[in-house]
Amino acid sequence: MDLHSICNFGGMEQVAQSIWRDVTCLEVVDWKTEVTGWSLKGSLHAMNVPDLPPDLKFRMLTPTNAEVEFSFQAKKQALGPHIIRQWGWDEKFQREVHDQRLREKPFYQIELNGQPIGTISLQLRPEFLRFGEFYLLDSFRGLGIGSRILAHCLQLADDEVLPVRLEYLLWNPVGSLYRRNGFVEVGRTSTHFLMERPNRRGSAIDA
Repeated sequence: MDLHSICNFGGMEQVAQSIWRDVTCLEVVDWKTEVTGWSLKGSLHAMNVPDLPPDLKFRMLTPTNAEVEFSFQAKKQALGPHIIRQWGWDEKFQREVHDQRLREKPFYQIELNGQPIGTISLQLRPEFLRFGEFYLLDSFRGLGIGSRILAHCLQLADDEVLPVRLEYLLWNPVGSLYRRNGFVEVGRTSTHFLMERPNRRGSAIDA
């Protein structure tokens, strides 16, 4: 399940909705270029994610059974309730989608003082930075950690003079966090908001 690969919404709504049960982020469909101008296909495009002192580290996820299972459980805790609300939970299907995502995107394990607490994916593209697969375990949400990590990633994008793109489910309240951090809606599908946060450094230079 690769939260970035969509289906072409010109006449494949049913297929798209089927794939979207994954609800990870729009990456199992191929967003219509005329509508969004975004292309989701390509290689992993991994980037270096520096540590966030004094306590957070980002390490490339390794394909061990333990780390793959951890990444799935982090997603299940964070995104599961929102998937269940619309489609219910098919464990086999969700694992298949997650395995696909792991093959298609660079995943990083987030560690707090050496303890794994979640995952994130950052893909460096020529024209933008794709942000996704951002999941924290239940016990680490609501503590301001997510806001710190997001701000850290946005700074990385500013350093590269690139905008940041992401997508999230229409009914997921995480949207308030993204909007507070400068993301604006640039489109939507039947299930997801498509968001972009302009590069701040480039804007300041242009001004």
